[in-house]
Amino acid sequence: MAMNDPLLRLQAVQTRAATFMQQQGVSLQQKASMDQLSPAEKDNFESMLKEIKRLQLALRLFGSYYDECIHLRMPSLDVSDKSLVQREWLMTAMDYYGEAFTKERLANFPSEPPKKY
Repeated sequence: MAMNDPLLRLQAVQTRAATFMQQQGVSLQQKASMDQLSPAEKDNFESMLKEIKRLQLALRLFGSYYDECIHLRMPSLDVSDKSLVQREWLMTAMDYYGEAFTKERLANFPSEPPKKY
């Protein structure tokens, strides 16, 4: 997956932020701990936190979009236990196979994909 994948970017930024917090002794629960940071460090840390929030929002929006698209085609299908990537794959398969992709086909998918034509 490319680094423009929001999930990978989120994980990378969260790791950077956790490392920064550990190295600098910063805690989100204790705002006073940020007073020891230089203005540049503070700006850097705040930009990491903003990026984390943006990426989390983007992932929630993707998830809602995938859930809605899947629900429109298969209202009784429960995808709450599926990851974002699995829901994306499912939606892509539904788009590709169209009407041939039914709930019954999911049991054997992808080992026995439906016929496209």
